[in-house]
Amino acid sequence: NNNYGAAGVLKAYAGYPIEKPLFAIVPHGVYLSSDQSAPPQEKEAELPVVLSFPEFLDRAYKRGSRKIVIPAAAPFLYALARVGGLPQFPERKGMIFFPKHSTAAVRLESPLEEIADRLLELPEEYQPVTACIHWFDYSIGLHKPFEERGMRIVTAGHLHDDVFMYRLIHLLAAHKYAGSNGLASNTFYALTSGIPYWIMPSSIKVSVAPGFEVANSSEKQGREKGRVAALFEGLPTEITEEQLELTDFYLGAERFKTPGGLLTDLLFAERQAREQGSIRRG
Repeated sequence: NNNYGAAGVLKAYAGYPIEKPLFAIVPHGVYLSSDQSAPPQEKEAELPVVLSFPEFLDRAYKRGSRKIVIPAAAPFLYALARVGGLPQFPERKGMIFFPKHSTAAVRLESPLEEIADRLLELPEEYQPVTACIHWFDYSIGLHKPFEERGMRIVTAGHLHDDVFMYRLIHLLAAHKYAGSNGLASNTFYALTSGIPYWIMPSSIKVSVAPGFEVANSSEKQGREKGRVAALFEGLPTEITEEQLELTDFYLGAERFKTPGGLLTDLLFAERQAREQGSIRRG
C-alpha cells in the first residue's frame, strides 16, 4: 500500500505514526470504468480494510471480496494538501509529457520515435517538451527516442520512493501543460493541480508476463475510457468544467477527509487487522 509513497503521504497528513505500517489496502492508481472488477492483487491481500476510490470501486470490492470498504480519496490529493497546493515558479513553460508506461509484469509498447517527432512539431506555446519517464521504462532504455531528440528527461521516482508524489507535484508546477498518449492517473493529477492536459492518439500494444494476473477489460470499459479520452482531444488551452467534474469524481474529491477524519479511518483499519489476525505477533 506504499506504492509511489501513498502510505507515507496518508500517515503524514493524518498524524499517524510514520514508523508504523498502514493496515489498509490503498489503490495505487486511478481506475477508470464503472465496470471495473476489484484488482486481483488488492482483492486477495490479507488486510481486511480497503481505502476505496472512486465510488464505483466500492461496489467492485464488495462484489469480489469480503473487504471492509471505507470511502476514500486519492493520496495525491493529500500530498497536494500537505504542500499547500502547487508551488509557484517564476515562469511556467512548455509541456511535460508522460508516455504510457510499462511495469516489470506488464509491457506497453508505443511508437515512441513517432511520438517524440510529433512532440517536437508542437507549436511554440507547448515548447519545450519534457519527457517524464517511468523508472522501469528508463531502466530498459525507452527514454532514448526522447533523449536522442534533445528533450529533457525527468522522472518522478521509483515505485518505492517515499517522495514520489511530492516530486511529481514539483514537476507539474514547472510546466504550463501536460500530456500523454493515453489516459492515466497523471491525467487527473495534472488537472487537479490546474494544468491543462492533452492526449495524443497513438497505438499501444500490451503484453503481460506469464503468471501475472490482471483484471480483464470489458467492452463497456473500453467505451467508457473512450468517452473520457475524447475530452482531451486537441491541444489544450484551458481546463473545462466537464474535465474538472470527472477529475473530482475519479480522485474521490468529495471523500477527502480532515486530518482527524483520516486518522480515524487508519486507526479503524489497524484495529480490524488486529482483530482478524492480519497483524502477526512476535
